[in-house]
Amino acid sequence: MNMRAAHHPASRGITAAPVGARLSAKGIPGNAPETACVIDMEGARLSSVTTGLASAPGIVSSSTLPNRATQALHADAAPRQVPVSTGERPRHVPHASAITDTETHTPAGVPSAATASHLAHRLGRLAVCALHAELACAPKPGLVTPFDAGSHTDMDASTFLRSLFALRGYFVAIAQAGIAQAPFEHLRQLGIAAEAAMARATGGINTHRGAIFSLGLLTAQAARLRAVHGRQPSGEQVCCAVQAWSVALQAAPLDSQSHGQRMRAQYRVAGVREQAAAGYPLLRNVALPSLRAALASGASREAALAQALMQLIAEVDDLNLLHRGGQAGLAHAQQQARAFLAAGGIAQAGWRAQLARIGDGFVVRRLSPGGSADLLACAWFLHAQEAL
Repeated sequence: MNMRAAHHPASRGITAAPVGARLSAKGIPGNAPETACVIDMEGARLSSVTTGLASAPGIVSSSTLPNRATQALHADAAPRQVPVSTGERPRHVPHASAITDTETHTPAGVPSAATASHLAHRLGRLAVCALHAELACAPKPGLVTPFDAGSHTDMDASTFLRSLFALRGYFVAIAQAGIAQAPFEHLRQLGIAAEAAMARATGGINTHRGAIFSLGLLTAQAARLRAVHGRQPSGEQVCCAVQAWSVALQAAPLDSQSHGQRMRAQYRVAGVREQAAAGYPLLRNVALPSLRAALASGASREAALAQALMQLIAEVDDLNLLHRGGQAGLAHAQQQARAFLAAGGIAQAGWRAQLARIGDGFVVRRLSPGGSADLLACAWFLHAQEAL
């Protein structure tokens, strides 16, 4: 569903994604340096550090970004940085020339990023960082990472980064709309403009439509709750707050010709609009508990994200999997995820190699669990905003 149809995730997310084929999904070379993409959680700054041998070529660095983008990303001082371990040399990282600085055009009468508060800027940038954290997590079966295009042939990490840059203004603007308690229709108009910005940045490739919807709504409610109560809400509180728009969500028009709507009708499964109207039970009951438990056990962020992703794949009726592989494809993905978890998940020796092996099978079947990936980014945002 898109924002014009009001539930918006006809993205690689909960609905359709393009046909793809495997590029590479192997594990970490034994002699490769450990590279970390560093995300400034408050300034949305992207840079790189390398330990071990030498700096891996092609890593996105703040020094290689276009001037306007660099200035915008480096707006805040005293950044709080969180490393995202990547672990192998990237093969699909963008050159500076591949990154654009497209911004969301805000509809008239809707709060804009240009007039947004400090709180809106912080939460908006945190949303972008959550999307980058999902992209940086590797291995991810069937999904795009900095090293692998997964089951896709028309997108890679550079496509996602172009989209992220284009969406920066959107997440700030929708956070401000939440603070202003703008009506749902204003949020929908922001989403429509964001989808257009994404399309301009990616040449029409759908990278983040599902995130524009779900992460946008969650960002708006996280901002609203902070403004109203003067404190950080829990992730669960943010999810439940989205139910305030349940009537508007259910009344919004749908695009019956979209891949997601066809899958919903054919297989009689709920989509992300129903998840939002119900307060995102998959985030509250599956993703957040898994993420927190993994982090509490001492797992790295990358490992915790991988664990939560596999929990989601095991539970979600992912419309993207149904579109690409039918009922058999969805069943295969869920069985593989459940087997990985039953074997110990990230606690088992060689879990990265196990995920790479699962990824090989996904690519052969053209499977890409984009709906689960969108929810993973949402879960990381919800977790991170609790400490912001």
